[in-house]
Amino acid sequence: MNDPTPPYRVDRTTIRSIEPELRERIDSLAAAALEPNPFYESWMLEPALRCLRTPPIELVLVTEAGSGTLTGMFPFAATRYRGLPVRALGSWSHDFLFLHTPFVAAAHAIDLPPEGGEL
Repeated sequence: MNDPTPPYRVDRTTIRSIEPELRERIDSLAAAALEPNPFYESWMLEPALRCLRTPPIELVLVTEAGSGTLTGMFPFAATRYRGLPVRALGSWSHDFLFLHTPFVAAAHAIDLPPEGGEL
């Protein structure tokens, strides 16, 4: 019989600054990330939010349901789609951000099969 509890919880939150509790969670995830990205680490994310004129960040946070451990962080920004009056989510960016790789905890990443391969 399958466990009805999903293994992960996904939340979306809008931030303009980083609260201390979220900073700790981001730092822990950055240390455990499959691919490093200093632009999304708190020490670079916080000044960018404070000093650059960017839209608020829509953070999608993936948390392990049992432990509450942050296992993924995907920063997005709500923008207008191609100048049309339609809102869209795109990777959060600014003029000094050169890498858009989201944080995924290495222990929670899965290998994808090569094209046409099987899991």
